[in-house]
Amino acid sequence: MQILILVSQRLTSRDWQRFGMQSLIEQDIVVQIIDVGPIIYPKMAAAYNPRDALQDEGHLARADSLEDLRLRIQSCSDRCAVISYLGFGTETIEIHRTVKTSGRLLLYEQVNALPPDEPSPVESGSLLARLRKYFFQDISSLPQRVWRSIRFRMRRDRDSGAQLVQPAPDLLIAGGLLSVSHLQFDSDRFRTIWAHAMDYDQYLATPKTDRGEPLIVMLDENFAFHPEFLIHKNRPADPETYYGTLNRLFDHLEESTGWKVVIAAHPRSDPDQISAFLAGRPLVIDKTIELVQKSRLVVGHASTAFNYAVLCRKPTLFVTMDQIEHVTGKR
Repeated sequence: MQILILVSQRLTSRDWQRFGMQSLIEQDIVVQIIDVGPIIYPKMAAAYNPRDALQDEGHLARADSLEDLRLRIQSCSDRCAVISYLGFGTETIEIHRTVKTSGRLLLYEQVNALPPDEPSPVESGSLLARLRKYFFQDISSLPQRVWRSIRFRMRRDRDSGAQLVQPAPDLLIAGGLLSVSHLQFDSDRFRTIWAHAMDYDQYLATPKTDRGEPLIVMLDENFAFHPEFLIHKNRPADPETYYGTLNRLFDHLEESTGWKVVIAAHPRSDPDQISAFLAGRPLVIDKTIELVQKSRLVVGHASTAFNYAVLCRKPTLFVTMDQIEHVTGKR
């Protein structure tokens, strides 16, 4: 059996583990991961190199054009399965069409996705409620906030419309109804395989403890330096303002609880960029599930790593601020 896995960035050691690469290889499955970032996100592909990027010519490859990808797929056996981890947007349509026209089996992976956006009560309420939301904030920034909100919704509506023309897969691997309820394909002739999120495997493999340590874990989302800002038109958060606000929160939490705050680094973060803004607090890499397991409180915005807090039954604190609205167009 042969499997091709399509990704949008260079593979990291974390990805290798999450994809179960070693297990596939031990089963004598011929597997290759193809980075199609140069095709769909050329700017990010040229500028971003993960700190733990793997170099394995036997299992890793990059496709620089659709023709390059087409030739790589055609070189595989007719029974080859192609698994896409690319998501669904205007930039992925031609990639998926290339796979479909090759006659190979196409699988979409949608187990780790966030549920679709739902309007907040204020956004979906009366005009008066929405005006109140804006006017009871700093009036000087009102035009900028209004334009940012409009631009965000235009981009969301555009991407939602693009999903109408996505080629249907042969198999859809889904991790919950809300992960796929917003997806639309050009055919309903496909099979859905229900699976769990990748985070659940890590949870099962992590030793359990009955009582947490005096520790507060912040789930960093790299809002100031995330490489995906190289492909999105919205600007990253200002690091001085964003981390300054968080540090004031951390000071309050540490003073009121007596517990220490530790930051669980985002897997796509550069520790050298972030550490300077954390007021001396430790930034821990690749240990998120372990930190959550032994913590007493988990703090964050909207990270999928909150899965760990739920699985470990930890209290959570959701944080928002003006800088979040600056990045996402909403709170």
